[in-house]
Amino acid sequence: MFAGCSPEAWPEFVGTPAATPTPTVVDAEGQQRPAVTDAQAGQIVQRIAQTVAQADASTDANLAATRLDGAALAARTTDYTLRKQIPDYKALPAIPSDSLQIILPQAYDEWPRTVMVVADQSTTSTIMMLTQKDPWSNYKLVYTGDLGGSTQLPDLAPWYIGASQVPPDSTFLTIPPEKLAAAYADVLTNGANSASATLFDESADAFSKNVAADRQKRLDEFNSTATKTGTLEFGAAAGSQTPLALATLESGAIVAVTIDETDTVKPSQADVLIKLENNPTVKALTGVSESQTGVTTTFQDQLFFYVPAQGSSEQIRVLGYSSNILDAKVLP
Repeated sequence: MFAGCSPEAWPEFVGTPAATPTPTVVDAEGQQRPAVTDAQAGQIVQRIAQTVAQADASTDANLAATRLDGAALAARTTDYTLRKQIPDYKALPAIPSDSLQIILPQAYDEWPRTVMVVADQSTTSTIMMLTQKDPWSNYKLVYTGDLGGSTQLPDLAPWYIGASQVPPDSTFLTIPPEKLAAAYADVLTNGANSASATLFDESADAFSKNVAADRQKRLDEFNSTATKTGTLEFGAAAGSQTPLALATLESGAIVAVTIDETDTVKPSQADVLIKLENNPTVKALTGVSESQTGVTTTFQDQLFFYVPAQGSSEQIRVLGYSSNILDAKVLP
């Protein structure tokens, strides 16, 4: 073993098993090696799942942080906070530990490294992005989402070839990864009136339809009882997490981003109090049972897109997603 290297990192230095590329794959001369083999990816995901299961059982965010980072860690941290205060609060789904159907490692000899995997489960498939900071660190799960049953992934290189990572500011896609979240957040807010609406394939976008329907339902319920005493407004903006993107065979990319959705409730009269007794989740996160100024609740969406190459006639497609409450704060 190389001194100082993590158990998951050191096998990557001893080379990759030889394999014969399929006719549709071109192994470019000088291409760097894939970050992991298929066997290593399986071991990594199993270890992540085992550690997170232990953290889930004990609601230990510090333990979870040894195998989670970014959006995945943020979702778990909030979940643990709520489960400690609300006895019947439903825990997040377990991280799938086997049945990896797709493994797409970054072809890169340096660090940090990224690997995408898809785990096939009985009711759904889970898509995940993992990263390794340096040779001495373990891989951590950063993004996770569910694939729709009819989701069609783009053509991907096999694991023994790997894929290049697309920089956040790349201009070779229809939109740079770093601008994707803001563009889609505008679609969630403005729908067909968004300046970015034509970039996205509406027919393949169940997520935005679900968001619109859920917002309308909650707005109708709110207005039925509180329209004279308060207001409910919805918002969406790019999240704080760094996008991750791996190239596909058609020169497009699978891109993972976060979007922060917000619900803001405000009293419309000075003598009105917003009661939180019937909303234990917001009450637990804010630490108060009522507010005179209002409350903003933030939900974190983890979204996976297929973004075509610049000049393609294809539109951006939503591939998978997950959405969880992130925070709630009393307005100043």
